[in-house]
Amino acid sequence: MRPPESKLSVTVAREGANTVLVLVGDLDVYTAARFRERAVDLVHDTRLHLVVDLADVQFVDSTGLGVLISELNSVRRFGGDMVLRAPRAAVRRTIELVGLDRALPILD
Repeated sequence: MRPPESKLSVTVAREGANTVLVLVGDLDVYTAARFRERAVDLVHDTRLHLVVDLADVQFVDSTGLGVLISELNSVRRFGGDMVLRAPRAAVRRTIELVGLDRALPILD
């Protein structure tokens, strides 16, 4: 059986001192690597103030949450920070259910 079609686009923009990763689609087991690759590249380029815009993310699973935690740890290891911005209600509930909102601030 073929896995479901999950899609995720990741674009990068600058907002002052922040680097914004705008995600559109699903952040799940099928797409998490795409987000990780972009975030790792930014950290290596010393862009250490990351905003992950989740306004257009429809779904996040445990793999997606894990990659967010992993990238938060990477950024903090280099003295930076990361925040989540504008998750939809269902995505926000998932983040809060696992307690990720205690480690990663959420901006509305």
